[in-house]
Amino acid sequence: MNENEVKDKLKLCNTLNEIFDVLDAYYDLDQRIGIISKSILINSVNKIILITGAKRKKWQEEEKQ
Repeated sequence: MNENEVKDKLKLCNTLNEIFDVLDAYYDLDQRIGIISKSILINSVNKIILITGAKRKKWQEEEKQ
């Protein structure tokens, strides 16, 4: 695998799901992660949502009401 190949495919992505699909194709994302890595990822979720402008799914909004 060439790192440039992964970057090139990531540049073609238009959604967060597409990014995860590319990463999953090239890396083993099912391996256990350590406590610190997990903490960093969880704490970054709000930033990722903010940066991408992701919205809650409609069923979640309907449940809130």
